[in-house]
Amino acid sequence: NPDGQGLLIRFTGESASISTPTFFDPNIRWQGYDAIASPSLYEGQTMTARFFCGEGILPQVTTYVCYVSKQDTVAIMRDDATPLRQGETEIRWTIPQLGGQPIIRAGFLVQGEQETSNQIVLRSLDWKGAPQAYQLAGTLQKNITDPMPFVYRQFVSSARNFGLSLTHTLCVSHPDENGVVTIGTRDFVNYSISAQITPQPSQSCGLVIRSRGHRQYYAALLSGGNTLSIMVRDASGDRALAKTAFVYSEFKSLNMTLTVQDNHLEARVGETCLQAFDPLSLYPSGGAGFRVDNGTMMVDDFVITNAS
Repeated sequence: NPDGQGLLIRFTGESASISTPTFFDPNIRWQGYDAIASPSLYEGQTMTARFFCGEGILPQVTTYVCYVSKQDTVAIMRDDATPLRQGETEIRWTIPQLGGQPIIRAGFLVQGEQETSNQIVLRSLDWKGAPQAYQLAGTLQKNITDPMPFVYRQFVSSARNFGLSLTHTLCVSHPDENGVVTIGTRDFVNYSISAQITPQPSQSCGLVIRSRGHRQYYAALLSGGNTLSIMVRDASGDRALAKTAFVYSEFKSLNMTLTVQDNHLEARVGETCLQAFDPLSLYPSGGAGFRVDNGTMMVDDFVITNAS
């Protein structure tokens, strides 16, 4: 917009589309290197846009996202069209469930009148906070000989081995300490992460929250077959914020939840509840995921929900 205060959208004809990427396009291939990242937008998040429309023809706007389906093809999910009024119009859309599939692009379809010059200004576009509900469940790898589905690429892993499984949703394995896998962004502030985890032989395993890199996060960990702890990880290593006795067995699945609200943390495993408080408030926001030390863990029914 030459006058500032937004993006000018000018077109002649019946409609025009504008969009911005939020993740890798599966149809684009890079040679010589691989890009590693998580999407910037997820199902369950609310897109909020402000449009300004002057006098004359008042077009209508449809918000949409492009996502990669379970068949690894690009599909589109659209909101209902919203007529713009003269002046400013705010459009809000909470993205519906997409089965945990990655969103690769977000945009708007603007529809005006044919053979007429149409002009509006996009003043702002944002999505804040953790998703109302993001869920990745079921077995996503159907055959060991099949290529890894694209959904796998939305996770960032520093674990030695990470992937989908024929019997579980995800599998994480690491021969040392601090094998971490994460998803999400620093827009995630107050939220819960839950999953059914199955400890395999390992020193410890559990959930990660407010990750700001794989050496800066909070976690709830099961360790030694007899302890549940909430800890904070920083450059100096692990520091326990709280711990309690909790007996668990390898190969036996457990429902585990980790919630952060401001600087309060709560871990639940079955009927056991452990709470902690970080007086330093080291990490105000960040992504979610898993950690395993010296071993393997299986993950099913992975859910992120907004706790604000």
